[in-house]
Amino acid sequence: MAYKAKDVKRPDVRANRESCEKYIDRVKRLYSLERLRWQGCKKKGLRRSK
Repeated sequence: MAYKAKDVKRPDVRANRESCEKYIDRVKRLYSLERLRWQGCKKKGLRRSK
């Protein structure tokens, strides 16, 4: 994927469950945004920018 793991700060393993869920939500949101942008580029016939 275009986004790097370091773009989303991973919570401490000992951190509470809520922060871990927030982390997962953020990763999912980033992934879906990236996928939507990629699909948009494909529809327009543009090459994916890095």
